[in-house]
Amino acid sequence: MSTKGFGSAMRSGVFWSTAAFVAGRLLSLVAMVILARILVPAEFGILAAIVVYVGLIELVSDLGMRAAVVYEQDTAKGELLDSAFTINLVLAILLSALGVALAPVVADLFQVPAAADLFRLAAINPLIVAMGNIHDAVLLRDLQFRRRAIPQIIRAFVRGALSIALAVAGFGAAALVIGLLAGSLAWSISLWIVSTYGPRLKLAVRGVGRMISYGLGAAALELLAVATTRVDVVVIGAIIGPAALGLYTVAYRIPELILESVAWNVSAVAFPALSRERVASEHTGVGDGTIALLRYQALFALPVAAALALLAPALMVVVFSPRWAAAGGVAAAVAILFGISACLFPLGDAFKALGRQRILVAINVAFLPVLAGSIIAAAPLGIEAVAWVRVASQALFGAVVLIAAAKVLSVRTLRIGSALLPGALAAAVVGGGVELTRILVPGDGMVALMAGALVAVACFAGAVRLVMPDLARRAGSVLRTRRRPLRVALGGPL
Repeated sequence: MSTKGFGSAMRSGVFWSTAAFVAGRLLSLVAMVILARILVPAEFGILAAIVVYVGLIELVSDLGMRAAVVYEQDTAKGELLDSAFTINLVLAILLSALGVALAPVVADLFQVPAAADLFRLAAINPLIVAMGNIHDAVLLRDLQFRRRAIPQIIRAFVRGALSIALAVAGFGAAALVIGLLAGSLAWSISLWIVSTYGPRLKLAVRGVGRMISYGLGAAALELLAVATTRVDVVVIGAIIGPAALGLYTVAYRIPELILESVAWNVSAVAFPALSRERVASEHTGVGDGTIALLRYQALFALPVAAALALLAPALMVVVFSPRWAAAGGVAAAVAILFGISACLFPLGDAFKALGRQRILVAINVAFLPVLAGSIIAAAPLGIEAVAWVRVASQALFGAVVLIAAAKVLSVRTLRIGSALLPGALAAAVVGGGVELTRILVPGDGMVALMAGALVAVACFAGAVRLVMPDLARRAGSVLRTRRRPLRVALGGPL
């Protein structure tokens, strides 16, 4: 694939993936805001525990087949897809059954034994998701992000609408679990409709071993990634309790919506695009594309993280109500955490596209005990201390990944590090502007929040002009081009 073709594929994929993300996440945020006024923190804590439990089962049940389909870039051998579907489905059945059996033990761990039936019910979610996993992988492999957007939006709508309706009817935490299952079912059914893949239960003789080998590495990486990003939830639930876990969970929502979800969204495009680039360039490398992705990701993530961290207390009060004010300090730390994490996504995508994800597995294995020990030590100090321990740990982890990525991509460490510089400078400008605004307009109300947000946007626009003037000129050119049809239609200047 030429550089122009790679860029075109990325732009188209990011556009449609972002469209699905924005629609789906806005629906989810509306649902969360409504539910936050109906349910209490302890009920959100139960859902957080269930989501972690179900997420671990789903990752193991997949066995990396979804990632393997994207990595292989094989559009000719339908039997490999059938093998991936069969392996995924069989494992999902076994692990969902195991999840149902272990539900009471896990509920006890999170100090909510009365919710054991909800854990049992949620344990069937991996089986529902397995029905659509390979269809989703085919759309990713073929860069069909426009089609892929439809099931994502449907899932968010069904999940949010049903959760709200049941919560209003008095179902409590069960409303969230039932909404989760219904959304997954709608997602799988929609994928069968929009995808051209028709699965058959069979195992191919050739190629399956290679897919399983890659898939095991991908599954191990995703499992460790979830473990490192959710160990804090387990520790808080087990040591502090469900009410604290509910506050901690809601504190994640806005930074996750704006930062982490965008990073995942871009990653969903970057991994298949880099895999295709690897094949098209005859395995000569994906270093230039990865560094470009890193530069743009950092330019977005770091300034936004700085603004969110400073505005977090006001956001919690204005968006979720004063009931959740205690989550403001956690949300500030989480914003910084996700800003760092977002910058690592392009490097992780490069590892996966080159089939070198086992290096990330090794780093995560070495890192997990340190992270878990630090969080356990911080837990008695409260959820805010746990959040800041996560920030420090993520910074250390990121430095190690950056050094390893330089070796894998065969580029200088300084070159990768310099890709972060425009974003860091923009973050300093945005953070300074927002902090000055907080001094001039104190408080955690709507006026202070809106003033800080407007200043953040203005500072970001100015920072982009300063650190990446070419990007600012291209953006201005695109906006002027988009305005021409409207100006003509109105018959005058715009």
